[in-house]
Amino acid sequence: MVFKWIVLSSSVALAADNTQNPASQALDSEAGRIISLIRSQQKEKILEVIDKVDKAIDKIIPIPDNERKRYAVLISLASKKYDIDPRIIISILKTESDFKQQAVSHTGDYSVAQINFKIWSKNFNKMDRAPLKYEKLIEDEAYSIFRMAEILHILKKEHSKKDVHWFARYHSNTPKYKNVYIKKLQVSLKKLLPFGPNMLDGLPDNPKVVAEICLGEKHKIKGL
Repeated sequence: MVFKWIVLSSSVALAADNTQNPASQALDSEAGRIISLIRSQQKEKILEVIDKVDKAIDKIIPIPDNERKRYAVLISLASKKYDIDPRIIISILKTESDFKQQAVSHTGDYSVAQINFKIWSKNFNKMDRAPLKYEKLIEDEAYSIFRMAEILHILKKEHSKKDVHWFARYHSNTPKYKNVYIKKLQVSLKKLLPFGPNMLDGLPDNPKVVAEICLGEKHKIKGL
């Protein structure tokens, strides 16, 4: 990273000099080539990570390629931001809604993430977090998945030290219902075991860079 910034600084300085000699121009050209190579390698690594998540989704549910790719990007970004194993998010989305944003349950759970708006709206307020937005929840799968990851982050922080299946609390804290839910999740989690816990290694922290590379330069994800 230090070398990268040295190269960038050199490039900027040389570009500002209108009287570059041939040697300076050659150095500037080489700096530009190195920067381009770094960006190319970063793009290659990002696409490699997204492809792993894409294949993981495809392993447990058949959905159209374009939808699966978008979900792979959203899940990767949300997992990275909130430090959640993407296999957990994929398994919950499969169990809760079969990856359908329009899903609504009889208990008041909405979106692809099946978030109970009434309960989590109150919880977010108590925790002084940004208010949960109903319209966004039912209309925007990006917002839904990011809020889902945020909820899982809360549960992980509160329960992971004493409960290996802390993520099942996403459905219920009641042991009876939680245990049933664990069995449902295990169907998908077992299929995803080969992908390992380090699927996101190499993914940069800047979500906008990932979104632009994978979904287009002008693409904006509302949930970010």
